[in-house]
Amino acid sequence: DRADLRGLVRHLRRGETIWYAPDQDYGRKHSVYAPFFGVPAATITATARIARLSGSPVIPMAYYRLPKGRYRLVFQPPLENFPSGDDLEDAVRVNHIVEQSVRHAPGQYLWVHRRFKHQPDSNNPYPQKA
Repeated sequence: DRADLRGLVRHLRRGETIWYAPDQDYGRKHSVYAPFFGVPAATITATARIARLSGSPVIPMAYYRLPKGRYRLVFQPPLENFPSGDDLEDAVRVNHIVEQSVRHAPGQYLWVHRRFKHQPDSNNPYPQKA
């Protein structure tokens, strides 16, 4: 349950694995504006927060659809020096990793989930807090 942060952290502290999608726009409350394909995007800070609370490494993963209902999973090395303690820096880093994955198969990315629905004031495109 995405609303059960405590349960998620407990799972990680026990050495269990979770999958977490960091590219969702859940609004301004727990987000910063970080570039995503050059456009300011409300980016959740939960990835860094979960790593900080659990002490768990963050391992970027992407998956790609293949013919015949198969998938290819691609794991990267765990992020070093993450979280950095700077929410914006961490969000920029996460968005960059997602961008790299999307560039491999842009037609497979779920563009319809309105990644850019919350936009900053046009006078300040990258405020610290979304």
